[in-house]
Amino acid sequence: MKLFLSLSIFILFACQSSLERQKLSDIIKVTNHSYSNVNQVRTKHISLELQVDFHNEVLKGVVRHEIEHVDGTNFFILDTKNLAILKVTKGKENETEVDYKLEKNDSVLGAPLIVSVGKNDKFINIYYKTNPNSEALGWLDSNQTMTKAPFLYTQGEAILTRSWIPIQDVPSNKITYDATIEVPKDLLALMSATNPQSKNTDGKYHFNMLQPIPSYLIALAVGDISFRKTSNNTGVYAETPWVDSVKNELSDLPMMLKYGEKLCGKYVWGRYDVLVLPYSFPFGGMENPRLTFLNPTVIVGDKSLISVIAHELAHSWSGNLVTNRTWEDFWLNEGWTVYLEHRIMENLKGKEYADVLSTIEWHEYIVEKAYYEKQNKHYLLPLKPTLTGLNPDDGMTSVPYGRGAFFFKTIEEKIGRVKMDAFIKKYFEKYRFRTISTDEFLVYLRNEIKGIDKLMNIDEWVFGEKIPEDRFQPKTKKMDTMENLALLVSDSKSLSQILFINKNQYTLERAEFDTQEWMQFLRKMPRSISLKKMEQLNEWVDFNSWNNAEIQTEWFLLAIDVNYKPAFPAMEKFLGKVGRRKFLEPIYIRLAETKENKAYARKIFNESKNAYHSVSIETIEDILR
Repeated sequence: MKLFLSLSIFILFACQSSLERQKLSDIIKVTNHSYSNVNQVRTKHISLELQVDFHNEVLKGVVRHEIEHVDGTNFFILDTKNLAILKVTKGKENETEVDYKLEKNDSVLGAPLIVSVGKNDKFINIYYKTNPNSEALGWLDSNQTMTKAPFLYTQGEAILTRSWIPIQDVPSNKITYDATIEVPKDLLALMSATNPQSKNTDGKYHFNMLQPIPSYLIALAVGDISFRKTSNNTGVYAETPWVDSVKNELSDLPMMLKYGEKLCGKYVWGRYDVLVLPYSFPFGGMENPRLTFLNPTVIVGDKSLISVIAHELAHSWSGNLVTNRTWEDFWLNEGWTVYLEHRIMENLKGKEYADVLSTIEWHEYIVEKAYYEKQNKHYLLPLKPTLTGLNPDDGMTSVPYGRGAFFFKTIEEKIGRVKMDAFIKKYFEKYRFRTISTDEFLVYLRNEIKGIDKLMNIDEWVFGEKIPEDRFQPKTKKMDTMENLALLVSDSKSLSQILFINKNQYTLERAEFDTQEWMQFLRKMPRSISLKKMEQLNEWVDFNSWNNAEIQTEWFLLAIDVNYKPAFPAMEKFLGKVGRRKFLEPIYIRLAETKENKAYARKIFNESKNAYHSVSIETIEDILR
């Protein structure tokens, strides 16, 4: 203990001797939710050498930074969060220890790691160990996987990569990387890089990402995973027991990739593979280059939810190729991506299907907009929100997705598809492998589409809170039919399973409608529906047992609103299994509206949170405060 204390004092004193020439506050500045000084010294490439320790739930090893001196300084500053820094060295072959200081930890931003560097230093090596409670790392035990083998995955967006790698964790700095990962010999390791397609005998895996990417896209997964090919450059990974089912569900990957290239230009990442993760994964998907992470709730057996894959694939251009410069520019990732997702699905399933998706997306935006207005969080309502002093994850609402997509849909409606498609290809070519801010994008938009401000109110869309009157409005007969069915079911005194609208016959059976139609039916159901009709509906359709998280969520929301208690046991089971924030958040919000249900929600959360990722846990804790 005395030796450790003496060493710590020596390191602190040595680093302070370099720091005393200027105030600490002059050195450490927070820009774009990062302490890193990328404008002075930036990372060009990192090499990871890590051991995966499932028993202690930690990663241990070294990250080697190849750095570039941009502006004169004696310090290289990185982001960390709850990491144990073991030592810092410089050099590529003959390493020598250098002075460093790890500052105090902030609950959101973590702690800056300040390393003394000389103008000729090119390689800085940080030996470290993660914390078992690292926010980016999802450690799953045998009870949470199909194969009963442990599983690990990372989730870095927005600023969580710093909790498993000491790094300049800012989207404006794109880097390349390679890695050597050592795992138990019966498991497979995968990354957002070149990947193996089968296990090897020694448990050591090597990876390369040759194209520059932002830090939040560095991803790792380890588990009892198998691979199936879907084309020469597409395939799927999943836990072994259901990898063939996953392959069947995602058999349209090659066609989606073809449509993406037709719309946006050449796919530059080589392969496009998908890894289906266990249920604790907090998002529908994560667009890690070369290896999309996918939530298992997308795999329902009928391909009705594969638009999530179209979304993650579209990120290969919007987000991965052209990246938001700051987290306040996040809408340039997601607004573009939802727009492109719908265009890809239009090619795959037709225009009405794309308009159905638009209707669903707009509804989700309107619901969340109303919630944030009620919470007096108006700063989250513009496309470009104000996130200074906040966790950037707070800005990952439906606004950048829904409002962002409709911004681009409205542009297309005003200028026509031919001009829009030319604009899309030119944009992704001009800014490939670069980052872009909202202000720079608006300058580019106005230069490329002359007179756009006469066609629509651009500033209102981007900086305003209200719904623009000039917005694109999708119209679909399918959605109108489902709304009419919902009203008919609620209002009819005598209800039969066979219903007639405009002389057309409909039956309330699962196979009668697509997932999105059922979602519309449940969303438009008047909350005055009687409990007797709710019971009858459940007898006919059996919503409680339907293995489709999108439909189940809408059913549970309806059940909460009308206090249909027979649905609550199924809802409790659902909340104990599914960790996807999209489904958890609205259910917990609705439960929190009454004192009785809020107490019930707290009970469920306390029993279920071990199955959730930290991203979901933080969101639900905020709801239930």
